[in-house]
Amino acid sequence: MDVRYGSQFGTIQHTFTGTADTDVITSPSSGVIFNQLVRAAGTPDGGITVSAGSSGTLEVDAGPDDQIITVTASTSISGSVQLTDTSANVDGISSYGAGISNLTLRTNNNIASTQPVLGGTPASTDGTLVNVPSLVAATTLRIYTGASTYDLIRLGGTETVQNAQISTGAGHNAVMLYTDGDDSTTATIDFGAGSGSGNGLGLGNELDLFGGATAVLNQIGSTSHTVVVDTVNVNGGGTLDVAHASTIGDIEVDSLGTVVVDAASTIITLNNNGTTHVQAPSTISTLTGDGTTEFTGTANPSTVSTVNAASGILTVDSGATIHITSDSTIGTLNVLGMVDLNGSVVGTPLAVTALTIDSTGLLDIGKSFL
Repeated sequence: MDVRYGSQFGTIQHTFTGTADTDVITSPSSGVIFNQLVRAAGTPDGGITVSAGSSGTLEVDAGPDDQIITVTASTSISGSVQLTDTSANVDGISSYGAGISNLTLRTNNNIASTQPVLGGTPASTDGTLVNVPSLVAATTLRIYTGASTYDLIRLGGTETVQNAQISTGAGHNAVMLYTDGDDSTTATIDFGAGSGSGNGLGLGNELDLFGGATAVLNQIGSTSHTVVVDTVNVNGGGTLDVAHASTIGDIEVDSLGTVVVDAASTIITLNNNGTTHVQAPSTISTLTGDGTTEFTGTANPSTVSTVNAASGILTVDSGATIHITSDSTIGTLNVLGMVDLNGSVVGTPLAVTALTIDSTGLLDIGKSFL
């Protein structure tokens, strides 16, 4: 194994030759980055260990045949990452010690056709499985999948992972966030700008939240773009925070889930059986479910094409205006701001079981009927 300075093409500083050894690299410097490019099959039996003065980074890049990346240990002063070459059934361990507070994982840019199954061995056609069951809060985690497709990223479960950053989205990539039952796994996720055609949807990327995990959709990096993701499932007390302009194909919210839309966004289908707060001007094509949906004053104006929520609650706060443009059914409608059907097709019916209009509220049905 060659150790190079500056880049992978830099001058060779040292060469390790023992295949059964543990290769140890240390630096007294602060902020040093160790870029580990050795694939699993080329890693010495004793692994590779790095340490630094302070604020160091270990970046582990998967090789073409490395289909599993697993964080196998994490403490306040050390940790380890295992690459698995599933075709050769070979593991390679990279460990870090004192002075390493940042961990970066990169998948192999392979164009796959199927997604790996949790707990199984990826097939040759599968993307890469990135599994981080726990990580101490003192370690900052960044994950990049680049051009890889059908990758599966799983954070948390054994313990939690906090404040991770994930950049993914080339196609059919999935992110799953779990908790340990008491603390919340948290991650900021950028699924990229989408397909580049129409509304950008169609790449099949997915986000799944379980057991109180929190995901923030936001732009990572300096290239300005709308974040595009096809499917988001918010389960078991999970929270989705849409913090950057986004286009989302389908959001499914269970009875314990929460969605907060903090940036102007387009949502094709919102099936809300939990709680959703729309706090920025947004467009929702179809709103369904039995949960509570609130449009705050900062969501002015917003458009909902169709509401099919016979048992749901829709609240429009003071200062907010929402336009409903098609036949709709609402269980409870609380109007403190403005609900406008004036731009809908003539004769559009709005069916409401319970209607409350506050002193600040206005329901403008135009040529429609209630």
